[in-house]
Amino acid sequence: MTESFDWRSATEQALHDYHNLEALKDAPLGSLQITKQMLPAVRTERLSEHRSAIAIQNLIDLGLGELKRFDPDLAELLDQRFRRRKTVKTLQHEIHLSKTVLYERQKQAITALTSVLIKLEAKSVVETSAKRQRLLALLPQPTYQKWLGDAADLAQVHRTLDEGRQSGPRTPLFITGIGGLGKTSLAREAIATWLQRVDYTFDRLLWTVVVQPPISLGVQLSGERKRHTLDQVLADLGAQLDVNVNALPGNQRKLRVIAQALRDTSALVVIDNVESPDEVVTALRVVDSLSPVAQILVTSRHQIQHTSGYTVTLRELSAENAHRLLALEAQRLRLSEIDQTVFERLYHILGGHPHALKLAIAQLEYLPVAQTLRGLEEHSVTAQALFQYIYDRAWSLLSSEARDLMLGLWLLPAAGASWDGLKVTLNYAGNAYADEDLQRFIQELTALNLVQTTQTRPLIYSLHRLTYNFLAYKLGFAGDGSAA
Repeated sequence: MTESFDWRSATEQALHDYHNLEALKDAPLGSLQITKQMLPAVRTERLSEHRSAIAIQNLIDLGLGELKRFDPDLAELLDQRFRRRKTVKTLQHEIHLSKTVLYERQKQAITALTSVLIKLEAKSVVETSAKRQRLLALLPQPTYQKWLGDAADLAQVHRTLDEGRQSGPRTPLFITGIGGLGKTSLAREAIATWLQRVDYTFDRLLWTVVVQPPISLGVQLSGERKRHTLDQVLADLGAQLDVNVNALPGNQRKLRVIAQALRDTSALVVIDNVESPDEVVTALRVVDSLSPVAQILVTSRHQIQHTSGYTVTLRELSAENAHRLLALEAQRLRLSEIDQTVFERLYHILGGHPHALKLAIAQLEYLPVAQTLRGLEEHSVTAQALFQYIYDRAWSLLSSEARDLMLGLWLLPAAGASWDGLKVTLNYAGNAYADEDLQRFIQELTALNLVQTTQTRPLIYSLHRLTYNFLAYKLGFAGDGSAA
C-alpha cells in the first residue's frame, strides 16, 4: 500500500457505508491485500456483484474483533454506532454521555480501528509472500531454460486462475496437445508467473502426475510401467492434503472426503499427464467432484469434452520461437557456431515441435550437419517415424554403458530424482555405479537431451514422457518408441 493511502478516511468511509453495499463495493479498503484475500471466502450468489463490499464488511468485523481484545469499550461504541446503526441521540441516552464527548470517543475509536487495520494489512502482506514462496516450491522444477510459447495461451491460464480464486463452481481448464509440445511446461510456467504477480492467491496447490514406476521387478527390469488408476490418483491427492483416504470404501467416498477437505480453503489441483482414454474418464470424475470447491487444471494429449470446461490447445512453436529455442540449446550444449540456415532447415523438417528440435540439435555435436538433416528429412513422412528415427539415432551415439544406464532409468519417477535418488533408482534396477562413472554416463545422456535436468540446484534428473515411450519399446513393452 502506498504512503498516499488515507487509512483513516478509508476506515471512516467503510464504517459509514457498512450497510450500503452499493457504495461499499468501490470503497478504498477494497484495494487492500487482506480484503482481496477475503474474497474467496465470500459465498453468495444473490449478491455476487457485491462480493467486494461483503469482503470489506468482513474486514471491518475482523478489525472490531481485534480492537475488542485491547479496548472493548471503543470496539463496542463502533459496533453500536455503525453495525447496529444506532443514532448519536440514542447512544447519548444509553451510555449517558454528552454529544461532544460521544463524538470525541467515536473519533478515538476510529483512530484505534485504523491502527488495527494497518497492522492486519502488514501481517497479510508478510503471510501472502510466505504463502507464495511455499506454493512456488510445490511446483515441479523447470527443465526449460526459457519458456517459449504463445503468450495468448499463458494469458488464458492466468484468466482462469484469476476466476478460480472466487467462491462457487470454477471453470475447469484443460491443456491439450500431442506429446512433446510442452503441456506440463505451460502449466508450470503459467502458475509460477501468476503466483508472482497476484496480490492474493490460492491457499493450497496439489499436483499429481498420472504415472508411476513398475511395482514388482525381477532381478532385472520386468513388467510394464503402470499408469495411475483413480484410487491411486485420489490417494496421492489425499496424501498432499494430509487426509488418509486409502482405507475408505469406494472411490466416490474418497472423492467426497477430499472435496470436504478442500471446501473451506481455496485450492488449485493439477492433474498432469493424462494420456489414455481411460485416464480421461478418471480425470473427469475428479473434475466433476472437485470443481465446485477447487480450481482444476488437467494436461492431456487427448481432446477433452466437458460442458463447462475451457480448453487451451497447444500448437507448435512459431518459427521465431523455434529459432530462439535452437539458439538457446546450441548455447547450452556449447555447440560450435551454427548457421541460421541450419535452424531454418530444422524448422522446415521438424516444425515447431520443441522436444524434436531439442533432440535433433543435440546430435549436431556428433554427426555432420548434412548427414543429420538428410536423415531427418528421409524419415519425416509421419511424426511417429520421425521420432522413432531421432531416438534410434541418439541411441546409436551412446556408449554401451550409457545405454545400460538409460534402460535403468525406466524406473525413474515421473517427477525425477536428485543425484542420490538417481543412484537409488539405478541400484534398484540392478546397476550400481561409482560416482565418477555415473557422472560420465549421465553427461552422455544430457548432451543428447535424453535426460532432462532442472535449471536450478540441487539438480533434478528426469525423463521426457516420449523418452519413457522409447524405453518401453527398447524393453519390449511397446510396439515402437514413437508415440507422441
